Amino acid sequence: PPPLDALRRVLAGTDRRGAEGEACTQPPVKFEGESSSHHDFQAPPLEALRRVLTAHDQRGDGKADVRPSARFEGESSMKADYQPPPLDALRRVLAGTDRRGAEGEACTQPPVKFEGESSSHH
Repeated sequence: PPPLDALRRVLAGTDRRGAEGEACTQPPVKFEGESSSHHDFQAPPLEALRRVLTAHDQRGDGKADVRPSARFEGESSMKADYQPPPLDALRRVLAGTDRRGAEGEACTQPPVKFEGESSSHH
């Protein structure tokens, strides 16, 4: 992880570095435009918020007016697109008796032990 003082400088906006770690001398580029989330998910009208807050204040019990949530009916795209492998394949892998390559062919070479340091743990 970076030194704590470097993190503090970045969070305070007093330290900016380029890809190679050199100090940036140019002013930051201001984002001008509209993000896709702001474009696609517009906030409800202010009047709708006022109605909810007014109804909440009129109740006087300090509890929010909670409506029952709509139950999801259907199939998520994750479940539709991802089919888990058969249970026996999982059992073979966990038992260490089955190793497969990228194309699904059986591996005949012994596993390679990782020696070194990952970039995330550097």
